[in-house]
Amino acid sequence: MGLLYALGACLVWGLIFVIPHFLGDFTAIELTLGRYLCYGILSAVLFFRRGTFHLRRYPLKVWGTILLFALISNMLYYVAVVVGLRYATAPVTVLLLGMCPILVAFYGNWHTREISFRTLIIPTLCIGFGLVMVNISEIDWGFGLYSARQYIWGLLSVISAVLGWSWYAVQNARFLKKNSDVACTDWATLIGVGTLFWVIIFGAVLLWVPQHQLNLGRFTHLSGETLRFLGGVAILGVVSSWLGCYFWNRASSCLPMSLMGTLIIFETIFSLSFVFLIQRQMPTIWEFIGIAAMVAGIFTFMKSVPKPQPQSSPIPITYTQNQTIQSDKSDVEV
Repeated sequence: MGLLYALGACLVWGLIFVIPHFLGDFTAIELTLGRYLCYGILSAVLFFRRGTFHLRRYPLKVWGTILLFALISNMLYYVAVVVGLRYATAPVTVLLLGMCPILVAFYGNWHTREISFRTLIIPTLCIGFGLVMVNISEIDWGFGLYSARQYIWGLLSVISAVLGWSWYAVQNARFLKKNSDVACTDWATLIGVGTLFWVIIFGAVLLWVPQHQLNLGRFTHLSGETLRFLGGVAILGVVSSWLGCYFWNRASSCLPMSLMGTLIIFETIFSLSFVFLIQRQMPTIWEFIGIAAMVAGIFTFMKSVPKPQPQSSPIPITYTQNQTIQSDKSDVEV
């Protein structure tokens, strides 16, 4: 079930790279705020339907963790990705983001030593080789679109996004395993409530910026563009954000952290599959080799992960009422 939940999360996260393709008339800021506004509103409705007393169930320390996770995994992560896409080009950004599974696997195994680090070497090489093969034909090796300063700024932004999300993935899994009383459904909703807080803050700040990228005039009347935007961000907010977060939380609570890291690469595989379906084309030979290498790396690692041993069931003992059972160590009176 943990594997199925992880694959489900990667599947709905793959939509993140597809739906914006149909919303090209809207800026990245509008898509980001629209997506997380839908996520936050849904989470607030689910949270407050049980009354405001639910607020007092979680101490301030937990609410601080919620706001920190929401800020790093949602708002700052996406802003850094947008900057990387703009200045470091899309192929380079996708290639660096694809390193998240490798970093999460090593960082998670360093936090909770579950397997030998040698076990991660071959899967890591396969996944890294696959990422290079998938993106090698798209990279502009001249890097002449922007200045060196802008390109370095874009690289640093993407690297910060990778580091931030990798940190969140490990810490979120540790929190859920230490706080098993917090249901995965509630945690996905709480992260959404924290995200709504940051959406309000970011939106208010942008409205004060003279050259912000929010065109509120287009949302004052319902046109075909507006309805398409509302439908797109609703899918991103409800399916990709809330449902994806719920699936990932369920998987994080029952899978080794190192395995969770390598499974994230399925997000890239699913997003590539969606792109091929939309464009109605087959992958190139390099893309096919890259996808095969990534899948091979995942299965290689899964075969090396020790399976949990089933607990031995006690030997059944039959007895009648008021019967005294003699054992070789002690007497048990029933």
